[in-house]
Amino acid sequence: PIHTLGVSATGDLPSGGLGLRYVAEVGSGRAGQSSAATPPQPGLADNNTPSVNVALVTRPARWDGLQMGVSLYRDRLTLQDTTKAPIDELIGAAHALYKTDDVELLSEWVALRHHSRAGGTADMTRGWYAQASRRIRSVRPYVRYDYVDVPTSDQLFGFLGRRYGPTGGVRWDFEALAALKVQTS
Repeated sequence: PIHTLGVSATGDLPSGGLGLRYVAEVGSGRAGQSSAATPPQPGLADNNTPSVNVALVTRPARWDGLQMGVSLYRDRLTLQDTTKAPIDELIGAAHALYKTDDVELLSEWVALRHHSRAGGTADMTRGWYAQASRRIRSVRPYVRYDYVDVPTSDQLFGFLGRRYGPTGGVRWDFEALAALKVQTS
């Protein structure tokens, strides 16, 4: 989740050539920012429960361009429909990235668990993607495959179900900080 208002600490860990870094954050969470949800996704109300996020990333000196990391995010979501109990949210993620001037290989895996504070079983969403691209002068063609499997019982995202498939495209970096991208699924 993005747009968290809070405190974030990052830094290096003594790890020699492993290049370990940490992230620790406490913030407002998602609840206060989701009023724009449209059906079928239910709206979230503000609550006073902070979110917590921790992450560990490595950039080994031995393999220039390689980065790998894991993170864990915890939040409590309060629905605008007050007849339903709040939902505890836990998101675990892992990523691997290899990037040079010419080659870019990306992948990420995520598991998202929603558990109603009223009890019952927890819903577990799993997803991943992998992307590869190669720069040719100022353009970068790429291919990507995405997969997400959301249980229909998930109160927030159950309407999404299982989605998967390839995507391809081309990104044109016409300035150092500006690009144009065209893609198709």
